[in-house]
Amino acid sequence: MAFAEDLSPFFDTDDFAVAAIIKTAAGATVRTINVILTSSLAALNVLDGSVEAGQPSVLCQTADLTGVVVNEHKLTIDRTTYRITKREDDGTGVSTLQIRV
Repeated sequence: MAFAEDLSPFFDTDDFAVAAIIKTAAGATVRTINVILTSSLAALNVLDGSVEAGQPSVLCQTADLTGVVVNEHKLTIDRTTYRITKREDDGTGVSTLQIRV
């Protein structure tokens, strides 16, 4: 028997998660999922003066991503639409989506 964990408490919008709308490239709504938005801060290297800017990402349940295609689907969070640029499934039922405005 396969082990199945209920991850929904981790993605409850009363705590850390927010609602996000998955849309097609043409803008048609596919479904709404709960995600945890992470923001990477820019890092400044004082020695050589370079700046590295991070890319925002979201954590979500892998099961919510059925049919979602990188660079073809978009994610709208709080009226901001992001293009999904990369998907990483960690094998535990949680996925990270790299997103870009």
